[in-house]
Amino acid sequence: MFDCWFESGSMPYASRHYPFENKELVERSFPADFIAEGLDQTRGWFYTLTVLSNALFQKPAFKNVIVNGIILAEDGSKMSKSKRNYPDPNDLIERTGADAIRLFMINSAALKAEDLRFSEEGVKGIVKQVMLPLWNAVAFFVSNHNADAAKGQLTWKPGQEVKSDNELDRWMLATLQDLAAKVEVEMKAYRLYNVVPAVIAAVDDLTNWYVRRSRRRFWKSENDGDKNAAYATMYKVLVDFSKILAPFLPLLAEGTDQIECRKMLAIFLPRCGRLARRANLPDSCARSRCQRSGERAPLRIPERRQVPHGRKARGTHRHGAWHG
Repeated sequence: MFDCWFESGSMPYASRHYPFENKELVERSFPADFIAEGLDQTRGWFYTLTVLSNALFQKPAFKNVIVNGIILAEDGSKMSKSKRNYPDPNDLIERTGADAIRLFMINSAALKAEDLRFSEEGVKGIVKQVMLPLWNAVAFFVSNHNADAAKGQLTWKPGQEVKSDNELDRWMLATLQDLAAKVEVEMKAYRLYNVVPAVIAAVDDLTNWYVRRSRRRFWKSENDGDKNAAYATMYKVLVDFSKILAPFLPLLAEGTDQIECRKMLAIFLPRCGRLARRANLPDSCARSRCQRSGERAPLRIPERRQVPHGRKARGTHRHGAWHG
């Protein structure tokens, strides 16, 4: 007697009526690159997939497996419809967005086949750490660009490449390339849980270091090469960020893409091209790397404390900005 697990275990080929139809297609695509299921399926689907595949084909049914743990209520008990010991999914999506929930889950112990106590505060933490800072960076760029373009104080056009010798620009570009390389390595190894910490660090580098250190370059009235280089660099960073984040934050990435690539350029550019391969940036950005890692600033650090070693602060500090 065969139960329903026999049907599930034979799904990869039985669903295509193998061997009576699609024989070449099944043999070419089998085994699967990866499967994903809960830890409770170890003795169910995983087991029958493996047994049937070895019996019929003498090979495994899948090359990689992503096993998620059990999602529990915040108090550690089993989620229950009768107890209602979990936030309403629709309400949570309405308040925080689906992207935040997705990223919270990817960054959780559940992706390591461990139990997860689902916390709404954890989802809100993703909004505060990633979503809002990144969207604020997009808003900062667009609002300043529109103001400068309207006043004729900007030569650079969206999509135009400008080579920058500014160390901060080159450091930010190198940081983004490091992120792209790390994400590619971890995704190929199916280690999704290693991606989010790298993304959070990169967002912090962009918003709490690059933007804060570069604000005067955007705000100055002179239409010089340094200002144009700042715009070109941040544009590239935001566009490439949207590509890197697309698998994890598709809605935010699409929103950024719509603004940066389509509305600003006024033409349709599919994903604004491909990510550039890692450039051989010289070691001139090493000082920026060392300073950032050695003085890693806490979130929202006052600018008066961000004074280079050996120099005294000038001017007066008011409302988070320097006036001298």
